[in-house]
Amino acid sequence: FSSLRNINVREASEFAGVAYSFEGSVSCVMYKLNCGYNMNEMTNFPWRGMQFTTDPADGRRASNNLIIEPQIDHLSGDGIVLIAADNNSFVGGAAQANAGINFVVQANCHTTSARDMGFEHAQATGQEDCFINGVDSKIINCYGTEGFVFGSASERTLLQGGRWHNVTAADTALYPIIDGVSYNWYPAAGPGSKPAGALTLTSCPTFKYRNIKNANGGVYVYPVTAPRALAVGASPFTYENATGMSEDIYFSSGGTSLTLRRQGADLFAIGIPTGGGFRKTIAGDGFRVAYSVAPFISRLTDHAL
Repeated sequence: FSSLRNINVREASEFAGVAYSFEGSVSCVMYKLNCGYNMNEMTNFPWRGMQFTTDPADGRRASNNLIIEPQIDHLSGDGIVLIAADNNSFVGGAAQANAGINFVVQANCHTTSARDMGFEHAQATGQEDCFINGVDSKIINCYGTEGFVFGSASERTLLQGGRWHNVTAADTALYPIIDGVSYNWYPAAGPGSKPAGALTLTSCPTFKYRNIKNANGGVYVYPVTAPRALAVGASPFTYENATGMSEDIYFSSGGTSLTLRRQGADLFAIGIPTGGGFRKTIAGDGFRVAYSVAPFISRLTDHAL
């Protein structure tokens, strides 16, 4: 348990040097810890600015730390990296213009929050600004100039407010949430222009969103995933919605009876309209269909919050 204030670190190995390594640190307050060219002219720029990991003596994870207004910039590798860390909060400051990724939460790190921070890169580096691969991370009112990535192991990550040029979710990211975010905020031509930013979510089946704006186009967007056909088994065929998302289910004609289900129990029987029709299932709902000719059944996920 400690408090660190107003520290500037400079000059370390560009291949392995870490300015601040917090190994098993618990309940510390870290105020204005700096390492970068913006604060100090340097000859040898460290490889990494901050890392949070285990205590080599007892394996204790870095946890419950509060980091206020760090300034980590122009280093030869990543800016801030959480390796084995839980319940750490970052408020204000920046991790910017580093050669690697500016802010990284690795897999199995829990409940990380970052608020009101800048993660911009130098112009058109192609490197992600922020890569989140942990559980229950919250990135609020931050911004970057390249991209935000929900990693393949991320779970229940919230990206709320702020501006990013690109936003991407890996196929296996679980329940990423994008709320009130602007993307593609660089001009397409003229001074400071960049290639158009992209919102790449549609291969991730569990994303949720609200109020996403294409800043360059000035319009709100409504991302969707493609319909997915169900492999219909032998009659009667039962389906339970275990996705955690609401789904619109399309049935072609062919079924002779359709029974709606909730939490594994039958509710009531309804008909399938001539020519087919839609039924909504919330998470935990389902249906059982009996047929003489197998119907075509397809799912459309509702991704709006």
